[in-house]
Amino acid sequence: MAINPLLRELQQPDRGEQMSFEQWMSEENPQDLLVEAPEKQPPVVKAPSPATGQHQDVRLYLTLLLKTFVEMTDAGLVRDLPYEVRLTDSIVYCPDIVFVSNSSFDRVYDAYIEGPPDIIFEVLSTESTAIDRGEKFVAYEAYGVREYWLIDPIRELADLYHLGPDGHYDEFRPDIAGRLRSRALRGFTLDLDLLWKRVLPTTADVVKMVEDMVAQR
Repeated sequence: MAINPLLRELQQPDRGEQMSFEQWMSEENPQDLLVEAPEKQPPVVKAPSPATGQHQDVRLYLTLLLKTFVEMTDAGLVRDLPYEVRLTDSIVYCPDIVFVSNSSFDRVYDAYIEGPPDIIFEVLSTESTAIDRGEKFVAYEAYGVREYWLIDPIRELADLYHLGPDGHYDEFRPDIAGRLRSRALRGFTLDLDLLWKRVLPTTADVVKMVEDMVAQR
């Protein structure tokens, strides 16, 4: 059997000591024997599904309605996506809409609030329903979000949960006029019949609606 000359040279006893792999690579190994490692491919990140037009319309309407009411009553501030709610260092969400009362301003920063806001609105989509009704519900309740509104445009459902004295959410149903009434923001109501219309109220309509809410406080 023929012996590779390079292998014979490595095995010669008169070299005095065993050649290291690094020495062999630098001194003896021909460059054409080197195999270049394949370039590492970047991870594939799946982008979230875009919101539907209906989802955006409902979210913008709710934001306008809530913001107008809060400004007229000087009750606090309203933030929407992508504003962060940092319940802990490792539990961070970006709700659709957030209301923070004046008493919590010491925890408000430019891009996030540290700890629970007073009210959170989530507008559900096909992709978000499970987490909004499951993981987020549990987290918002556990960390003291006073009120949680779940708005489902697909099924035309709206659920209002208020944190009870036992630390658990109590569900509140619409009144006989079909309106949900906030317990955390006195005087704020949501007319569900208007919410599911194909054409939502205009900005001028919203201002008039809020003026009526404020007058009835």
